[in-house]
Amino acid sequence: MKLTSLQLSMPTPLVARGATISAAGIRSLLSQPDPEADEAVEKVAENLRNLWRISELLGIDDLQPGRVFKACLRLIAKGDL
Repeated sequence: MKLTSLQLSMPTPLVARGATISAAGIRSLLSQPDPEADEAVEKVAENLRNLWRISELLGIDDLQPGRVFKACLRLIAKGDL
C-alpha cells in the first residue's frame, strides 16, 4: 500500500483511538515521575478556558508528545487535571 503525502505528514497517534489504559499502566506512569513535563502541562492547562482533549496540549514547546501524554495521564490520575 502506497501512502499519500497527506498520510505521511499526519502524526502517528500515541495510543490507538478507542484504546484503553489499564490501572496497572496508570500505576506504572505514577512510578515514573517527570516533574518538568508535569509542571509544563499543568501551567498550560491552567491558562486554557476549556480542555476537552489531551491533543490540545501536545504542542507544548520543548517536550516530546509522548512526555506530554504521560504527564497528562499522571495529572489525571492524581486529580490535578
